[in-house]
Amino acid sequence: MERANPHFYGCAPGCCRWNAELLSFWDAMCKMSVNKFVHVLALLGHNNGLYADLSIADNISFWASMVGASRSEIDAAMSRMGIDGSLASRAVGNLSAGQKRRCALACLIVRRAELWLLDEPHAGLDAKGRDEIDAILREASQLGATIVVASHEIERAQHLATRNIAVVAGRVQEHS
Repeated sequence: MERANPHFYGCAPGCCRWNAELLSFWDAMCKMSVNKFVHVLALLGHNNGLYADLSIADNISFWASMVGASRSEIDAAMSRMGIDGSLASRAVGNLSAGQKRRCALACLIVRRAELWLLDEPHAGLDAKGRDEIDAILREASQLGATIVVASHEIERAQHLATRNIAVVAGRVQEHS
């Protein structure tokens, strides 16, 4: 499979102009089996994709099992997102919005995906959590992941991105 070069593509909500490199990568992903697809693509939208009746630890372990992540990777992701210890056994349905977001982000960390599609990744996080997700995204990019972020927080997204695309008055404008 041909890989896209690792980049952040910052997009305004609802629009992203695909270049030939990203289209080639997407085409290759569409031809994969579901089992391989799970390893390649990570998606975080407004709905965190968590099972409300499962604990934090069980949600993260589920996603970790899909890609063969180790117990130490699970523990490290939970610790990094501040959802370890006694909090790990709490049902996701009983968490605050920020705790749910941290759990979803820990799931992304253990997935080690090649393409991250993130819609408002900072939503529901406090300042420390926002800074932590920025660091996680930078690290994932340095490890070779391609990251597409849709955000209303233009200044924060611009500091993360190697390429920015905005929609202004319904028109796509690229800001590199």
